[in-house]
Amino acid sequence: MALNARLRSLLRREFATITLARQDQLRRALERAAAESVGRFMGNRLIDVEALDPALADEFQGRARAYLQRTLQRMSELGEPWTEARGDDARALLQERLSEDWNTIATIRENRAGPNAPQTGLLPEAKDVADREIAEELEMRVLRQERQQLPLADLLAPPRYDAVRVAWQAARRALDQSPSADDETVRQAIGAVEGLARLAANEPTKTLGDCLKVLGREKDDAGRRLLESIEKVYAYTNVVASGRHGGGPGDPPQPPEARYVLEVAEAAIRLLLVYDRAY
Repeated sequence: MALNARLRSLLRREFATITLARQDQLRRALERAAAESVGRFMGNRLIDVEALDPALADEFQGRARAYLQRTLQRMSELGEPWTEARGDDARALLQERLSEDWNTIATIRENRAGPNAPQTGLLPEAKDVADREIAEELEMRVLRQERQQLPLADLLAPPRYDAVRVAWQAARRALDQSPSADDETVRQAIGAVEGLARLAANEPTKTLGDCLKVLGREKDDAGRRLLESIEKVYAYTNVVASGRHGGGPGDPPQPPEARYVLEVAEAAIRLLLVYDRAY
């Protein structure tokens, strides 16, 4: 399914707003480039391309990254899955806007440096970098979405996740047996989450709570809130009777509670796989 037409219209308007918001920044960059060119042209008011092109290249790449981040933000807020069609649509929309910006940048260059100014190669290089960054980021979003639809056993198949997979499968077996071993389900489920969090945070000896804090440093407020929701289940497993480390003063887990912990753990594993640097 392609991008929603209203979302495309919204993004086009927001791209224009981003450009307007960057006008002062661009003006200051051009003023600095002009100041660096003073004396090089013996009174000529044109700007030296050695000073102008870096400023224009930075502006082009800055716009490209701002447009991409706004696109990712809106898709996330709307809960739109990254299908291949949506990825292609988003890339086309970004390229459409950047094509307009490329013409604008070219016009500024001609006006400020003259129509016969030599080429430094910085602007085509900036365009290539922007195109690659957009293509790679959108492709990764689509791949992650496709991967998230795989069964959890397939996601945990790589050797890196052997211990996580073993603990998760033990939790699943404990819940599925008759009668269910609810305390074992809880212990193994949260143990699987803790093992993966240690991998994702690159902290092999820290507790789950500490690993979540490490991961939260790289996230925005919304991302940190998600990680805090995992920590609340972790806290439950530390106080429930027969839970982790011998359990706490609470009642033993009942089958509905054990199932809930396992299902939350499975969702947490899918999230942490995305956060894992080796994913």
